[in-house]
Amino acid sequence: SVSVYVSISVTAALFLSTIIVCSGIALYRKRWWFRYKYFIVTKMYKQRQQQQEAQRNYEYDAFVSYNSRDELWITEELQPKLEDEFGLKLCLHERDFVLGGDIMEQITSGIENSRKTLLILSPHFVQSNWCKFEMKMAHAKLFRTGHDVLLLAILKPLDGVEITKTLKALLEQKTYVEWSEDQYGQKLFWR
Repeated sequence: SVSVYVSISVTAALFLSTIIVCSGIALYRKRWWFRYKYFIVTKMYKQRQQQQEAQRNYEYDAFVSYNSRDELWITEELQPKLEDEFGLKLCLHERDFVLGGDIMEQITSGIENSRKTLLILSPHFVQSNWCKFEMKMAHAKLFRTGHDVLLLAILKPLDGVEITKTLKALLEQKTYVEWSEDQYGQKLFWR
């Protein structure tokens, strides 16, 4: 009969509502405990990932993202200092990319096989679609791995140049170095 059906439905709805309300109260009262447990679990997960990352053997210490118009500075200043003096292995387009290979694949592979990505920022960099692509790929790696994989160096001032939202955010959130023609400024840059 209808009254039995209505009675059972009302009882079930009240029972379900009571369970939901009691669960909500319990979750609210224990919210800090749940947040603490969440924090501990995520911290353990990140530590495990960092240990795995530290044990990984990379082909390169850094993928260098730069515009080809700044190549002279790369070959005369950056490459000799970092490779010859500091003993680091850099991934450089002109030297390390395979002739005839797909550029996007080589960029992605270079970034993935490098411990860090070094962005050499200049007005030419900001205007280059390839440099923007490299920056986006490195930024994606930063989010995917949770590791600080980006290094920023300003080669030439970016005054009056329209920069992307991503680059603006990076410059606001990360410490960066600026190249100087002054010898003391250069010592600070390399340090």
